[in-house]
Amino acid sequence: MILRTLLAALVTLIFFYGYYKYSNAPKAQRKTILIQWGGALLAFILLTLVAFGKLHWIGAVFAALIPIARALFPLLIKAFPILLHTLKHKASSTVHSGNNSQVKTAYLTLNLDHDSGDISGEMTDGLYKSRTLASLSIAEIKKLLGYYQTNDQESFRLLMAYAQRTYPDETFEGSTNNSARAPA
Repeated sequence: MILRTLLAALVTLIFFYGYYKYSNAPKAQRKTILIQWGGALLAFILLTLVAFGKLHWIGAVFAALIPIARALFPLLIKAFPILLHTLKHKASSTVHSGNNSQVKTAYLTLNLDHDSGDISGEMTDGLYKSRTLASLSIAEIKKLLGYYQTNDQESFRLLMAYAQRTYPDETFEGSTNNSARAPA
């Protein structure tokens, strides 16, 4: 009986101290104080219930996780778009057959396989007409780059991308100054 009376007196003193802190705080801090004191009151009630055997200790652990969950909830809300983006990217990166693009210019038709990253193509006009890119030597590609740079910038850029991807150790900058011209 004495323990309960002391507990009631302690709760009363804590209540008045909390009310004093709340009433003397600036309006901007009152919400924060209310949340802190509410969490402390909840923890106190839970500990009291566990101490008197009215609440199992596992229930107290779950109840103690409530403030932690409240603190983590805004972080989860902020991370949700990132998680969605990651899941969408993961789903879109799965292999689908037939995911190809084709680009046509005045002199060149280029095919890109998005799944494997392979580039293939064929010359449709000009130098090496009707030949595939794979059948060209490095010297022929350099000559073709010079020809395209003079005659068609779009074909030049596409062939340069193909050349740099197919032959990463080769230098193609010198071929950009070539003025090799062939009759159209």
